[in-house]
Parts: sequence; C-alpha cells; structure tokens
Amino acid sequence: MKKKKAKKTNRGKFIKDEYVKWIDFNKAVLWKTQELSIPVWVYIGIKANNTKTLRFYDPEKKEAWLFDAKDVIKHAVLKQEGQEKQFYFSIDLRKDK
Repeated sequence: MKKKKAKKTNRGKFIKDEYVKWIDFNKAVLWKTQELSIPVWVYIGIKANNTKTLRFYDPEKKEAWLFDAKDVIKHAVLKQEGQEKQFYFSIDLRKDK
C-alpha cells in the first residue's frame, strides 16, 4: 500500500520584506465575502519579520495582487471557514487596483 503525500496547501514564502503566495484566484478567494486568507503562522511571521507587502500571484492568469502588510494586520479577522482557523481580509485592501 502506497502512502499518500500530504497536499501542500500553503504555497507561500517570505522573501526579504515581502510575503509571496502562489494561488488560484478562482479557488483562493472566498467570493461570498470577497476575502483572502492567510494561516495563523503567516500572520505571526508578517508581524515578526516586519513584512511590508503581501503579493498573491496567480500563475495561470499571470496576475498579482499587492497588499500593504499594515492594512492586512489591521483589518484581518480570525475565523474558521474550512479545516482550520485562518486570518481573513478583504480583497478591497489591494494596493494595485
């Protein structure tokens, strides 16, 4: 019997003063509330690493959305929409609109 590999759900990392996450906008955005989410450990890392921006990149659409880290920290709300609690924030906080 073969072991199943764990599915890698968070495809993001800290690069210098930016957090970059590769996502599929069609699946990652909670469309009923127009929100994106980040895991608790990423939220803590943003604060601890003095992160300045968050960049969500959809390689399929070749589109990136930029968010100011201070705005995300200020407006993010911890809630559980799926398997685990995450911080959710509005896509209206985008800097690149």
